[in-house]
Amino acid sequence: MLASIGNNDLQLELIPRPDLNKTTVYGPDITDPVAGTYHVEGNLMELEKNYTIRAEITSIGNDEPPERIVDDFSFRVVL
Repeated sequence: MLASIGNNDLQLELIPRPDLNKTTVYGPDITDPVAGTYHVEGNLMELEKNYTIRAEITSIGNDEPPERIVDDFSFRVVL
């Protein structure tokens, strides 16, 4: 899944793991720490359902952003 915020891309890899009872998030990839892919692994989704992922910037370095930076991305899981 590739989502765009402004002129920047937010790359997410959603890894289905129905055997897990928790969600694990890791990243960004070391090869590109600014725009690298984040990975979300867990028992996340069912087929033929609609979902929304919310991305929010909570800090820039050690500072809070001057205003809230948040965006929602809607998608549907299909075969």
